[in-house]
Amino acid sequence: MSAALPDIDFARIRPYGQPASRSNAFEELASVLIQQSIVEWPGGVRFYRFGNPDGGREGKGVLPDGGVWAWQAKYLFEFDSSAAGQVNESVLRVLDLEPNLNRYFVALPIDLPAGDTAKKISAHTRWTRKVEEWEELARAKDLEVEFVFIGAHQLVTALTEPRHSGRAGYWFGADVLTPDSQGRQLDEIIAKAGRRYSPRLHVEVDAVHALEAVGRAKAYVEEWQRVLADLREARAWTWRSPSDVADFFNDALPHCGVTLDKADAALELMISAARSTDKLPLIDEPLKAAAQAVMKVEVLLHEHARSKGGYYEGDAGTLYSEVREALRALRRAEYVAGTEATRAAREKVLLLTGRAGAGKTHLFCDVATQRVAEGRPTVLLLGQDFDGRSLLPQIGELTRLGSSVDDVFAVLDAAAEAAGCFGLFMIDALNESERPERWRDDARALLATAAQYPRIAVALSCRSEFVAAVVGDDSVARIEHVGFAESTDIAVRRFTQEYGLEPPTFPVLNPEFSNPLFLKLTCESLATLGATRFPFGAAGLTTVCNAFLEAVNKRLAEPGRSDYDERSNPVGRVIRELTFLGGGAFDREDVQRITDEALPGRSWSQSLMRGLIAEGVLTELSDGRIAFGYQRLGDVARAAVIAEASQDDVRAWVQALADEVWRERGVLGALAVIVSERYEVELIDLAKDDEGTVSHDYIDSFLESLLLRSPKSISPRTVEIVRRLFEHRYRRDEVWDRLIRIACIPDHPLNANWLHTHLNSYEVADRDTAWSAWLVGTVSGDSETAVSRLIEWAWPSNLQDRSPTVPDDVAVLATKVLGSFLTTSDRRVRDRATKAIVSVAERAPAAFARALGRFHDTNDPYVIERLAAAACGVVLRTDDVKAVQQIADSLTGLVADGWPQHLVTRDFIRRTFSKARTLDWPGPDGLPPYNGQWITPTRAFEEIEALTGPPNYEYSSIWHSLTGLGDFGRYVVQPALDDIVSEDSKALLHETERAVFGRVLDLGWTPERFSMFDQPRSGRRDGVVERVGKKYQWIGFYEALGRITDRYLIKRSWADKEPQPYSYAEQLIWRDMDPTVLARKPVAGPSRRELPWFSPVGAQFQQSVADDCPDNMDGVPDPLDLIAVFDPDGTPWLALQSSPNWKQPLPPEVKALRVPRLDVWMQLHAYLVPVGEAGKLRRWAKGKDWFGRWMPESAEPHNILLGTHPDDPEWSAADGRAEWWDTRASGPQPTELEQCAAWYGGTGTSRDASAEEETRGYVPTRRLFDVLGLSRGVDFAWNDGSGLAVHDPSVVLGGPSTLVMRRDLTERLVDAGLTLFWTVLAGNELHRSDHMPRDNDYRWVSASASYILEGTRVEQIGATAARYRPGPRKERELRWVTKGTEG
Repeated sequence: MSAALPDIDFARIRPYGQPASRSNAFEELASVLIQQSIVEWPGGVRFYRFGNPDGGREGKGVLPDGGVWAWQAKYLFEFDSSAAGQVNESVLRVLDLEPNLNRYFVALPIDLPAGDTAKKISAHTRWTRKVEEWEELARAKDLEVEFVFIGAHQLVTALTEPRHSGRAGYWFGADVLTPDSQGRQLDEIIAKAGRRYSPRLHVEVDAVHALEAVGRAKAYVEEWQRVLADLREARAWTWRSPSDVADFFNDALPHCGVTLDKADAALELMISAARSTDKLPLIDEPLKAAAQAVMKVEVLLHEHARSKGGYYEGDAGTLYSEVREALRALRRAEYVAGTEATRAAREKVLLLTGRAGAGKTHLFCDVATQRVAEGRPTVLLLGQDFDGRSLLPQIGELTRLGSSVDDVFAVLDAAAEAAGCFGLFMIDALNESERPERWRDDARALLATAAQYPRIAVALSCRSEFVAAVVGDDSVARIEHVGFAESTDIAVRRFTQEYGLEPPTFPVLNPEFSNPLFLKLTCESLATLGATRFPFGAAGLTTVCNAFLEAVNKRLAEPGRSDYDERSNPVGRVIRELTFLGGGAFDREDVQRITDEALPGRSWSQSLMRGLIAEGVLTELSDGRIAFGYQRLGDVARAAVIAEASQDDVRAWVQALADEVWRERGVLGALAVIVSERYEVELIDLAKDDEGTVSHDYIDSFLESLLLRSPKSISPRTVEIVRRLFEHRYRRDEVWDRLIRIACIPDHPLNANWLHTHLNSYEVADRDTAWSAWLVGTVSGDSETAVSRLIEWAWPSNLQDRSPTVPDDVAVLATKVLGSFLTTSDRRVRDRATKAIVSVAERAPAAFARALGRFHDTNDPYVIERLAAAACGVVLRTDDVKAVQQIADSLTGLVADGWPQHLVTRDFIRRTFSKARTLDWPGPDGLPPYNGQWITPTRAFEEIEALTGPPNYEYSSIWHSLTGLGDFGRYVVQPALDDIVSEDSKALLHETERAVFGRVLDLGWTPERFSMFDQPRSGRRDGVVERVGKKYQWIGFYEALGRITDRYLIKRSWADKEPQPYSYAEQLIWRDMDPTVLARKPVAGPSRRELPWFSPVGAQFQQSVADDCPDNMDGVPDPLDLIAVFDPDGTPWLALQSSPNWKQPLPPEVKALRVPRLDVWMQLHAYLVPVGEAGKLRRWAKGKDWFGRWMPESAEPHNILLGTHPDDPEWSAADGRAEWWDTRASGPQPTELEQCAAWYGGTGTSRDASAEEETRGYVPTRRLFDVLGLSRGVDFAWNDGSGLAVHDPSVVLGGPSTLVMRRDLTERLVDAGLTLFWTVLAGNELHRSDHMPRDNDYRWVSASASYILEGTRVEQIGATAARYRPGPRKERELRWVTKGTEG
């Protein structure tokens, strides 16, 4: 029986739309009913709906013969002359716009009264007369149009049909699926979920993407848009055949274009469907056909277009790149199309599975919360709320949306229809229902009912062990949630916060903590036992499990629970007894007996068995049996019993396993831990056969145990086994991984101290073969590795996530292991490890200084260079006198036997010593010259020719990259030597080339060792992973350059000065990175809906692709809104310099078509000016046009260390002087202008791989720095006595780079006799992507404004705008409405 319909009163219809109104609601509902019920439409009609303005119709249907039936809805409760006039306007518009109009329906929420009087005509008569007028107007346009009235009677009649009951309930039910009602229902569910849901914890995992897909969330649509965009990017330019072999491609390329067009069309169809509630199309065939066609072109390139060296050059190279990009896009499309997520989206059903504690409830609550916040109708129920009665009727009761499933789905479908999206119906944990087996049939019925409603999707969850019994073998889209391995560090921080624990001050690298249940039981145990810290970095698995059981025993002893003497420990006794029942699940009767014997005389509610199930120690299976809730806990318990007798008993148990050893892998892992801790022997040794060999299962358990055992159990035999495993290449990578994960555990015999000693025993080349090569790629991609997690712990993307302190013992170990990462030629690993060391060191400088001393005997200059860089980075970021002096003391060890020859290493040490000496450190100043030995080539030309020439050319890759047209020689060696003053520059070059080549060989490079690694990275293909040979070239080159600068003077080719002695590295080289910058600017920055506080307004654009150049200032922000800003705390700031740019937002797949795109930009530039000259400046600036950027611009220093700002002479260009003035454009300078900001351009290269993009931003000029009394800054933030005074907040928040000044500092400007003057230059342009010269039809808009700080207010001096054409020539003045002053 369906629920009773609500009273249908159009005056009380639910408000709808943006902004929400009853008028919008009536128009929406009337349109739905006209389309689906009231009007009998012919077959084959195509429907169109319109927004505002609607052109006189809410929508229309186009008939197969081309005729048009249109409709209009008006929320009017009288049809008087005013209402008739409104309808008349709509009729006039629709007659103009629809030349094939046949019928026109007008819907009003009333029925027309028909009683005329002498004084007043009735509404019915007025309608009849208007229809006659409209018919005449239509005939005048050669149209025969029937005008049809639809009133309240027809609308109500339609709504009372059973198929519209959901719509009636939604639109006229006062509290049905409103945002508030959904929020209240969700709050109830979250309260029941308890600690299974943590609102602050949101991690992006595969299961989230599947839930987004089944509910057709925006993120799922965007995934398809990115796929299509990638394919279109690969086809941005016409594919051309290599000219010399074009005949081979005559058929393949055209065919390829046709198939790619079809793939493009298929993806567009998929995006359109994903945005709607339509069924997703199958697109496998066009994708497959396109991929085959593209691969055919790739084969032809391989067969006919490669050079003698095997490379693709010219047109062949371009085509090859395009082909590879297209293939990647097509493979990605095929992958997304084939995922369970897409299957769920297509079938509108998803089953989420996962083990106990994996976080399924959390994900359901999180996704439901997000959907409700976005206005997407969502219903979430918990399986635990379904009692033993028939299941489906309970859905109406639990949702309070009706008396049946049909009632619920009808209302949810109507709500989804109104919202223009899918409604998502979710039931979490089916297995927790009182009679879960009933879902086996009822779930099918539920899904069958849902399938009848076009806008409803269903998501169910069930524990993996129960799926067969509860859900059955139904073939629905299914995805398993395995935890949050992708986001362990985030989860650890959130869970410790949730349980009131201090965040860990050490890296949590044990993979066990990627299991939510293990992490949860750890935190719960600590909280119950009264701990405040997360101390298990050095604790073993048995410690964690015992602490958990101790905490459970403590909780169950409480009077409200099982009520016993905690000291009797019945929990421990039960666990031990259960292990004697064997592995796997236990019969319920046995568990009941054991628990009752341990704690007799309890009712079920207070029984120990119920308590252990409630605490998650035990869990009920679908067949009624009982198992350990966390399998690792059971493994540890069984292993403890096996090991409690003697070593011989363990050996006997192991030998009895024979070929069935695989069945006990979990117990073996725990046994390897317990045996080592109890007997100080290794399980491997107990498992040896008569020939002394063991199976791989025991080696696996040994490696696993390294992460789970107590450090005290690591014996010399353990270390010996680790060393032996290094001899097995297929095990070496696993060993490295385990050693990284335990490297930061103090007192662990295999921690970073051992690793450091072990790696130091290698020669450079041997270490690079075994270790450095393994590091390659360990920080790339989305998957976490031990290396990436350690770096992220030390140097998180958001520095606010750092622990404020690092214990000294952990810091020493972290520095050692991070230092070992510096050997690799993967610049991502090396650069990030460098900054990670700085991040650790500035929190524990004394520990860093100690660790630094342990590297003095390191034989790899690559490592020493970056350790010196890290030391320099730390001292330039701090004013802690003791810290600086300790680090400088430690660095003296590197120069005790003479200064390093390495130019960059020298420079970092010099800078460190210089900073220390300013703080009264008595050590050396580190200034050049260093009196290094002259470079002496170790290889004669004859030997080099023999090594690099025929027949094998074995060393040619090294030599040729240094000489001739080789990239290293051409772009690195030659430019540096060009600035060396030498009588014979050619001879110097040749000596340098030979010296570098010899050093590469001396370091151990041989083709046997490295050709397989280096060859794919030769030429310009090395990217962020360089050749090992190139690593050695860098070392050799910097060492040679160090010696050269000890002997020769320097004169830059562009400088007028006389030759000068060498002073600092930037005179000759470009830096790889800046170790004084730790802030990582977010690449994307805040979304357009969340504009940053320092740039709080944005441009407004039309939604469609622009087809003409702009001719007004509509949508351009008011500059004053970008000058006077407030941070989230309400503190006022002034923007001194910023260059925001707003591009018309287009879908990525549209943008990839290189369509024209509107672009609005603005440049705000503040100058310091004398207060006494303000009036004169006002008069001069009034009406000025800044077009052409003729005002003095800010300095842009680069290839410089931010940490040396502003004292280092290299920052002299940023002193604030306005050195250049265009008198021709502006006449005499009106008054003295001084710069407020300079742009820090980073290294000036693209070599910094520490982040996706190098962090750059604005800094205050020396003049502003001094006037405001700022202290030295760190990461683009400068303080005064009151706190943060000047900074570039974009460095942390993303968004346009902006230098802001705390507003109360204007008083200091006044004290110095200064004020602020701003120029603003803005543009409104249409950008085309064809890169063709602008033709005479091109136009753009330019605007200028100026402002001055007058007292305490910013006031506008003037603002102008004009449209320009090529020349440039002003075409006409434009109106630009802006505020004249604040407030």
